[in-house]
Amino acid sequence: MLTLGAIASLTTVAIIVLLAQTRIFYAMSHDGLLPPIFARIHKRTKTPWVSITICGKYSVNQGVEKYFSFIF
Repeated sequence: MLTLGAIASLTTVAIIVLLAQTRIFYAMSHDGLLPPIFARIHKRTKTPWVSITICGKYSVNQGVEKYFSFIF
């Protein structure tokens, strides 16, 4: 039961950090601290889709890399 709670809490934290990081990239880009590509907003969903895509790919890459380094 404790393991299930730990997995659930770590998953929740990872999702929240991913969402927060994309908004931070958007704000920094809007202020001119990052390239303007990070400030692009999707027309239909009104979200910073470039930041979400980049952060998501980075997170998946890190997760897969850590998983395989642990296995092998």
